[in-house]
Amino acid sequence: MISPVMILVGVLLCAEPVKIAVSSQDESLVGTVVSTNPQGVHLLLEDQSPRVVPWYEFRAGLLPAEVGSEWEAVAAQAWRAYERLARGDASGALPIYQSLSRTYLWEQGPQSMDVCDGLVRCLIAANRRKQAVEPMLASFAAEGLPGAESVPRSSLLDPDLNLRKDLPPVFARTDAGRLVESIEAPGRVRLMHAYFALVDSADANRHDLIARINELKRVKGSRDAGLVLVEQVSFAQAHPDKAVRVSAREALVRRTQTQRGEWIEVWARLSIGVSLIRSDTIEVRDRGLIELIHIIVRLGDVEPELTLFAAQIAHDYLSQTDRPAWGSTLLQEAQRNIQRGHARSADRGEQE
Repeated sequence: MISPVMILVGVLLCAEPVKIAVSSQDESLVGTVVSTNPQGVHLLLEDQSPRVVPWYEFRAGLLPAEVGSEWEAVAAQAWRAYERLARGDASGALPIYQSLSRTYLWEQGPQSMDVCDGLVRCLIAANRRKQAVEPMLASFAAEGLPGAESVPRSSLLDPDLNLRKDLPPVFARTDAGRLVESIEAPGRVRLMHAYFALVDSADANRHDLIARINELKRVKGSRDAGLVLVEQVSFAQAHPDKAVRVSAREALVRRTQTQRGEWIEVWARLSIGVSLIRSDTIEVRDRGLIELIHIIVRLGDVEPELTLFAAQIAHDYLSQTDRPAWGSTLLQEAQRNIQRGHARSADRGEQE
């Protein structure tokens, strides 16, 4: 009896190599189509290495004849969402990514990685950071498919702390989204969700959430440096024990001194600023405002989108305290920083 493996080998030996034009590089890929699935086309390249080409990589969603026509609609949708977001049209890309998310969220593979990344970026642009938490967490589940190593992780993901830099556990009062209530995921991801849920919760629910966090920490055991940072940022704002909140803020203050000019300083000042703005006294609230101004004035080049986020929170606070003109000035400064950052990125791209 001939085994399925032998049949597959025979098919590959007889199959004609195909050329596939992909959006991530100038030269076409040359290889044999092994299979197709929701994550893309599985190729065996000329050097016998495996490669998965996700659907969003097919230029204009056009597929070679060797790929079944049943994937044309998926490829067209995936490419359209990717291209729209690449052009800066987040509002146009969002409904397409939302449609794709029903298939790709919490699945493993490169197409899922793009859907998660695109959805996070679009939802942040739409002031729906709470809603962006689920695809951010799902992105950790999307990694690890053999042959997908050539698909880059989001540039917004810090490889050392394994955290997405543009989505700290900090929410504005005006956030238009809603945090996912529960998830089924590995220990680290569930613990991260619990920290975000703590920040989003009402005061009456925070003791229960702290108990849940402690149980998840006990089950997981040792925590990495990324989780320690997430805990400090969330505890500084939302721990029900004032002493713990103060201790977390002190830890973040130390980070602003030792990690100046880095995205971690932006996270730290955001958390400190938001936690102080919720104080009962105007003097303490204005100290929180100063933390946000630090981000807008000094750290605009580090994470421009978080600079805008800090300015939006500051504008909301200043409007509530009858100083809307100051808030408008800070918003305009943050928007200028983003434009300058985009211009510098474009200049670097031309030089390369």
